[in-house]
Amino acid sequence: MKRVLLTGANGFIGRACIAPLLARGYEIHAVSRSGRPVVDGVIAHQADLLALSALPQLVTEISPTHLLHCAWNVSDGTYWIARGNLDWLASGAMLLKAFNEAGGHRAVGVGTCAEYRWDGERCLEGHSALEPSTLYGACKLALCNTYAGARDLGVSAAWARIFFPYGTHEKTERLLPSVIHALIDGKPVDCTEGLQVRDFMYVDDVGAALAALLDCQVTGPVNIATGIGLSLRQVVDEVIGRLGHRELVRFGAIPVRSGDPAVLVGDGRRLSEEVGFHPKVDLKEGITRAIAYWRKGRPRTTVKVAQS
Repeated sequence: MKRVLLTGANGFIGRACIAPLLARGYEIHAVSRSGRPVVDGVIAHQADLLALSALPQLVTEISPTHLLHCAWNVSDGTYWIARGNLDWLASGAMLLKAFNEAGGHRAVGVGTCAEYRWDGERCLEGHSALEPSTLYGACKLALCNTYAGARDLGVSAAWARIFFPYGTHEKTERLLPSVIHALIDGKPVDCTEGLQVRDFMYVDDVGAALAALLDCQVTGPVNIATGIGLSLRQVVDEVIGRLGHRELVRFGAIPVRSGDPAVLVGDGRRLSEEVGFHPKVDLKEGITRAIAYWRKGRPRTTVKVAQS
């Protein structure tokens, strides 16, 4: 029996992992503060992952063979510099220790492209400089190093560096939902010039990639990336092509955030060649799905700031 402890199962990334994990035959134990089931077929557990002393008992009771750690607090725009990142670093390390002590043997932690130095070059695992410019990125990198050391404990561990996921259940203040909401409602939305180039992957593909990584023996950092760079303007243009109202999108109305890199694209060869995963949803299909989702009576907000 493959039994996985999945953290962050109610979040944007975590919930996208559930269907592919079930398809691969995992018994899923989802841990959250609410303890409410995410979907049928998932065993829910109520726990606060920041209550470190409770983690060993929780993990022992579940006795997982696998760990997929997606949880982290990114609930608002301050998470880049929030002190809470240090709490999540401590929690992630304690969770990995408890997992090892409970006999677990395969762990995947979810990291970020913010661990890399943003110098405009394509980010390649094991070659590109690791020089995070935020506390968030630094704490993720520190946990990555902890996962790398887990081999000394007999744990096979990989670290997934996610680039730019988008799609259903995305936070409404992010680029695509804010533009989609505005155009559906016939309201203006302010954007930067949109020249920043990013590596976008549809969230269902991200979840499937994480499930594939967990289900193999590849170790170390793996970019969850397509390797394809798209400008933010190209992405917004796809939305405009579906919904019209180009006149409502005010490119250049707001400045690019300080420190925002011009290009941030990942090399996806480890994911494709070693893990054997290839994204299935291209941008056109992803935008179509996102629009359909937000049209189904989801909460709408008018957001002026639409960046990456």
